[in-house]
Amino acid sequence: MSKFCVFCGKPPVDKNREHIIPQWLIKYTGRGKMPMVKVLKDGELKPRISYMNFTMPACEACNEKFSALEGAVKPILLNILADKPVTAREISLLLDWFDKVRLGLRLSMVYLQNGLRQEAPHTFISQRTGLTDRMLIIEKIKPLPDVRLAFPDTDTAYFKSAAQSFQFIIDNYVFTNASAHFLVSPKLGFPHATTIQTVDAPNVMIDHWNRGKERARGPVFGNIYPAQDKIIVYQPIFKPFTDIPLYNNDYVKSHCIDYSNGLGGIFYQRGQTNEVKYLQPDETTVLKPRETTRDIKTILRGAYEVQAQMLARAPRYNTSDALFNEYNNKLMGLHAAEIRDAIAAHR
Repeated sequence: MSKFCVFCGKPPVDKNREHIIPQWLIKYTGRGKMPMVKVLKDGELKPRISYMNFTMPACEACNEKFSALEGAVKPILLNILADKPVTAREISLLLDWFDKVRLGLRLSMVYLQNGLRQEAPHTFISQRTGLTDRMLIIEKIKPLPDVRLAFPDTDTAYFKSAAQSFQFIIDNYVFTNASAHFLVSPKLGFPHATTIQTVDAPNVMIDHWNRGKERARGPVFGNIYPAQDKIIVYQPIFKPFTDIPLYNNDYVKSHCIDYSNGLGGIFYQRGQTNEVKYLQPDETTVLKPRETTRDIKTILRGAYEVQAQMLARAPRYNTSDALFNEYNNKLMGLHAAEIRDAIAAHR
């Protein structure tokens, strides 16, 4: 596979290197020299690359552009880890950052483990950051000195294929992030489409629009329910659909951080109640969940359960190439079996 910029996908211009996990976070958690990424060597996957050496090719201009996001998010994430308040606008930036890290991890897996996937990736960080609905589950575990920085569920073939969700452990905080078209919009009262179909991979056809109910209600996504030991954050995104007339209403406008750019506001659930609350753009909150009594194995299982739900709602292939459709739809079945095995292994 020829080299590509992790941000734009083109051959790198004035080639630079992008740390998929930011250097400041690696130093903060003391994980710099630890081997973490497995690469294909002599037919086997072996841990070969340390956190600090976990880099990807990038254009200098692209790298500088996303460095601004990195710089803005650092104090936000540190405030969350220190149980300090953050605003809705800051949470929105944090969700951009999770998009960036999640997609960067997926692209690096494709690049470094090319023996597992021969085709070049279709989409890159700049093409998918901040463009689809997002969800973030925040949990707090007892400190585990050996697990201060990890992304345990990125080993599945489905993650390498789609990267719609992942789990990121930082110190004793566990973040489970997911993003997809209309992931949370229906239950947050926003307009949404009910038909999503792949017509020419990686493009999708979106049809059958529905007017939003203009109220938020839970459960917001699948069987992800609120609990005393978790906080769930949601954000509807309609940036690709700002020309759809259904979005031109008072409810949507009053529940946005930036209506003109299709950036919905921050909603959240905290504690046992199924109530969904809205956080005004400059309003603050402390994203500190109660420390869980569940063991780490159960926490990790939750990440695979989110993957399973993301895969279940994924569009089926319906391109002009019947053999391509058949192959990819069978592949999705294999992904589902792999995720079921991962869930079973964490019971």
